[in-house]
This record gives sequence, C-alpha cells and structure tokens, in this order.
Amino acid sequence: MVDYSNNINDSVVLINLGDIESQKYFKRLILTIKVLIVRKQRSFLPIPRFIVVDNLFSLLIALTSRNRKQTKVYLQVADLRELIFNKGIFGRTYRFVEKFLVKHFVDKLIVTSEKYFEFFYSSFFSSVNVFLLENKPLRIDLPLLVETKLAFNSKEIRIGLVGGLNRGRTTRLLLDLVKENSNLMLNIHGLGQDEHIIKKYSDLYSNINFKGQFNFFRDIGEIYSEIDILYVVYFWNH
Repeated sequence: MVDYSNNINDSVVLINLGDIESQKYFKRLILTIKVLIVRKQRSFLPIPRFIVVDNLFSLLIALTSRNRKQTKVYLQVADLRELIFNKGIFGRTYRFVEKFLVKHFVDKLIVTSEKYFEFFYSSFFSSVNVFLLENKPLRIDLPLLVETKLAFNSKEIRIGLVGGLNRGRTTRLLLDLVKENSNLMLNIHGLGQDEHIIKKYSDLYSNINFKGQFNFFRDIGEIYSEIDILYVVYFWNH
C-alpha cells in the first residue's frame, strides 16, 4: 500500500497502529478503538475546522476530534461498501449505523458518482449538502479524440487496469485471460492488495505490465491514451 510518511515533516507526530486489509471489518473496528483510546489520551490536540473522512470507521474517530460548533465534517464516498448490498444481519446493522451517523453528524457528502447518492444516501441525506466530485480526469487532461471504429483492426488489444488493485477474483480472471491470449496486452497502474499476484504474472508473461503507483492528475491522460479498453469491475458477488 502507499506509504505517505515521507511526505510528513518533523512537526507532525505519526503513530502507526497497524495495517487494515480491505473488507476486514472486525480488524478495522479493533484498530478504530485503539485510535479512539490514543485520541482521548492526547486531548490537548487542537480542534480542527474541517475533517474529511472516507469511511465509517474514520468518521467515528472524527467525531471524537471535533467540536460540533467549530468543526465541519465531510464524508467522501468514492465507492459503495460491500456491506451496503449485504442482506444479512451484519449488513443491516452496518447500514443502520451509517445512516444514523451520516444523518446526524455529517455536514457534507462528497460523492464520486451521483448514482452512489441516489442508491443509498438520498433517502436520508439532503441533496443540498452533496458535492459531486467525479473520479475522472478533466477533458483537457485527456488525449485528443480520434476516430473510432466498431472493430479493432490491430492485432494487439490493449487493456488497462487502473486504480485501487483490490478486486481479488475478478483481477485473477483478467490475468488468466490475458496470459492465454498473446494478442492481448494488459497495462496495470495502481497499488493495492492484488499487487503480489499481479507482480507474479508480470514476471512470467511479457504481455502483462505492472506500472505501479501513478499521479492521477499528471499521468491519467497518457495512461488512457495507451489503452483500448478500460477494465472496471466490482466485487464478484455483486
């Protein structure tokens, strides 16, 4: 995963309480409790004017660090969590808690797709306090548009896997497809839990290229210009 510690100067106190794997909600809850304990011990820390969080557990931490009158809390929704779709007791409990916290303690929602808001949050959160920040490059950052045709004329079809590499089985299916077809070229940009398996395939097959970390605003135009198909998937059971 990305390590941002090198970008922090000496005036910042950095406390690493552990790593959290995607979808490991119980482990995430344990680490959240640890953070809450540490935050209480450091009650002398200043109250922030703005807090931006991107998940329910970070939101719980934010609520212990804010002053209701002085602090605005922003929740960024870059994706819908798997538990949003879960029909079991754990999923229902998660949705109930998130609805309660968002409705009563979040001032603004930042969503990367209006569909995320419409699907889940619109029933209990006002659209007036929603800011749409789509997860896509500005048009000026994209390569110039060229004429496209229904069929590929090239003997080589270039596929791109770009962003968080944490889709597990669907990533493996793509890797297996590409390794068996020499006319496919796969370029992979990003970081995540699937890195280890991607690196193994990249070392074994010349048509699978792992590029690693990238700067979205600086590099995305060039990345898109080098591919014919962008591979975008969700978790296997949705």
